[in-house]
Amino acid sequence: MPTAGPARYELREQLSGGMADVWKARDLLLNRTVVIKSLQVREPGDALARRFVREAKVLAAIDDPRIVKIYDVGTEPSGRGHRLYLITQFLDGLSLQEYLTARPRVSVPEAVSLTRQLCEAVAMVHAQGLVHRDLKPANLMLCPEVSVPGGTRSRLVLIDFGIARPLSSRESGFTETGLTRHGHFVGTPAYTPPELFIGGVPGVASDLYSIGCVLFEAIAGRRLFPDAVDFTDYWNSHQEAPVPPLRGERPEVPAALDELVRDLLAKSPADRPTGTAEVLARLHEVDSAASVRPPRRRPVGDQAAAVHRVEAAFHSAMSAAGPRQRVDRLEEVFQDAIDALSADHRVTWLVALNLGQALREARLPEQAVSLLTLLRAQLTTRLPVTDPIAVVCRLNLARCTGECGRPAEAAAQLGELLAAVGGASGALDGTLLEARFDQAHWSYGAGDIAAARRLFDALLADHVTAFGPDGSHTRALRDSLVGYPALHA
Repeated sequence: MPTAGPARYELREQLSGGMADVWKARDLLLNRTVVIKSLQVREPGDALARRFVREAKVLAAIDDPRIVKIYDVGTEPSGRGHRLYLITQFLDGLSLQEYLTARPRVSVPEAVSLTRQLCEAVAMVHAQGLVHRDLKPANLMLCPEVSVPGGTRSRLVLIDFGIARPLSSRESGFTETGLTRHGHFVGTPAYTPPELFIGGVPGVASDLYSIGCVLFEAIAGRRLFPDAVDFTDYWNSHQEAPVPPLRGERPEVPAALDELVRDLLAKSPADRPTGTAEVLARLHEVDSAASVRPPRRRPVGDQAAAVHRVEAAFHSAMSAAGPRQRVDRLEEVFQDAIDALSADHRVTWLVALNLGQALREARLPEQAVSLLTLLRAQLTTRLPVTDPIAVVCRLNLARCTGECGRPAEAAAQLGELLAAVGGASGALDGTLLEARFDQAHWSYGAGDIAAARRLFDALLADHVTAFGPDGSHTRALRDSLVGYPALHA
């Protein structure tokens, strides 16, 4: 496994790769989980290194729960160059991008709440005389915080300040635009304001446009310009294409919110709101107007009747002819369960579990991972770790993760599950045996033959003890081991 940072950190799971590698790791000295972002450079003073160090200084200047915390930064020799490392807080949640993939078109009140938290975080950045320049769902983490009637409230945290820069003064290596001196574009085109495509000055208005893109996506269930596929498409769309009215897609969107989105997405920076304070004030007006409306009526009848109706729709959906049809029908039942019962109702969780399985059977494992990651984060705050629903959710999430081509991550997830519920018994025994088999399977798939052999041997020994050497379960396990030839080499 590659190294990143001092030896006191044990790398556990790669979260992302590219120019910089991001790992989930364990601080062995302080016994806590952290995130390590590492970057290989030729010299500690080159342009990439300066940008990396600038990110550390930005994070160090802001002490707020809405901004990811920095713990350490440094450099160490690596090959013919140097490896920089940035160690930050590990946030146990999922990105807004993952959340929107699992549950597109969030409710209008939830979209307003998320945008308010985003504006509050960005206000802290602007107060430091900085512009973020890369506000997008992938850089926003949702961390389950507290339970409230009807669901679990999440805390939004802003991460990744890799291209943040001062609002005013020039900085060595960069012009006042979104381009480096070598002409390379920085930022994410889908969320970049039109002025930065043509050499404009990044500022408060630039971040507000990106906030508008995020808000539009949360409400509409799609990106602002979904047909754009490359840099030129985004350039042209942000410059020329009109902003579709949200009320045309969702009539329940308040006119004031629709108008705010259009203002945030104005082509000219001068036509956008003056800052996050104005956006927050206008969001408050949207909330105030909504609070005097009659509440949306739940389905007729008491909750028991709603449960029976949702369960009937669920059983009907499960009888659909094929996995794709089951996915379509279960998505409708899932949304109905959230509306009729709440996101935190056990029936809703069961529908979500089966929707995840249907997505997997429909060969859509990435979508299943997004949904089950969302569900796992929610169940963590609501159920004991040994609850059958929580266990099956984590087991299925690991299976889908492995099927997405990440076997080592799947094996690690199953190891964490087994460590958490290893003392459970009774109805969970069969599920735990499945989890143990899957951990060995994905270890084998990741190329860790020694771990796979050890896990399979322990599993077989326990089968012999529990079911006998000639029991049907033991024979079935022995038969399955034939499919792993490297174990017998």
